Amino acid sequence: MSELIRTRPIMNGIWQLSDPLDDRAYLVVGTERALLIDTMVGCGDLIGTVRGITEFPLTVGITHAHYDHIGGCPAVPEVLASRPEAARLASELGRGRRARQEIVNAGIVPADVRWAIDADTVPATRIVAEGDEIDLGERHITIVELPGHTDGSIGFLLHEERILFSGDAVTPTMCLFFDESLSAEAWLKTVRAMERLPFDRFWTGHHEAAFTKDDLASFEEIGDFARRAPYGMDWQHNVLPEFTGTIYLPDEMLEVEADSPAFRAVIGRHVPRPKPSERRRLKEQGWTNRLSG
Repeated sequence: MSELIRTRPIMNGIWQLSDPLDDRAYLVVGTERALLIDTMVGCGDLIGTVRGITEFPLTVGITHAHYDHIGGCPAVPEVLASRPEAARLASELGRGRRARQEIVNAGIVPADVRWAIDADTVPATRIVAEGDEIDLGERHITIVELPGHTDGSIGFLLHEERILFSGDAVTPTMCLFFDESLSAEAWLKTVRAMERLPFDRFWTGHHEAAFTKDDLASFEEIGDFARRAPYGMDWQHNVLPEFTGTIYLPDEMLEVEADSPAFRAVIGRHVPRPKPSERRRLKEQGWTNRLSG
């Protein structure tokens, strides 16, 4: 079991796993099999940690193929993924190796720590799509498509407990700045589709606490704000500087801590800020100058 990976039971037979960057993975254990959803950034002995909880046959699935969700994948022979995410797996593992160096340089993880990506291997993928089912024994999971953060993002819907493991499909700082991201308008369709799914709570890829279906209304509001906002503030990723974008957040969020579950913002692809004369015109229409950065 890795000291870098924290584990906590969130209900009987379900564990949340966390790495030093507060990336999250989830282990769901049935009466016959276990499912690991996402593998975090890849530092420490993830599979050893899982084996400290259960010896049942293990299936690994990913919500999407970003480096902070697939870092542990080289430690297993096969992962479940949607077709678009499977196509990105190898290149994103390469990005994870670059991110690893930045994380070590920042002192977040010691330099001598074992990383799964050290193996320099890419696991086989088994393609899953909307409606596919996973039987763990008295626990049944259905794959649901949740495009937006990426075009191939999926969630794992656990029927018996009415829980959705949603990855980064809906998060307080909603990232839509990647090449593979969809527009805010397209993401809003996913939020509205989630409202019709049979779950009560959803667990995300970067937050300790769950969100409820009632929370979706506030995500819909920020998505609509981002869709309508004429401009926002410049933003840059804190690990990989090539990731840049424009962040949209309403005035009431300027005083809310960014890591708070109550925070709401959308980061889209970079949009040049308008000229001062245009900003003045937009202010007259009700858009605050503080959004200009």
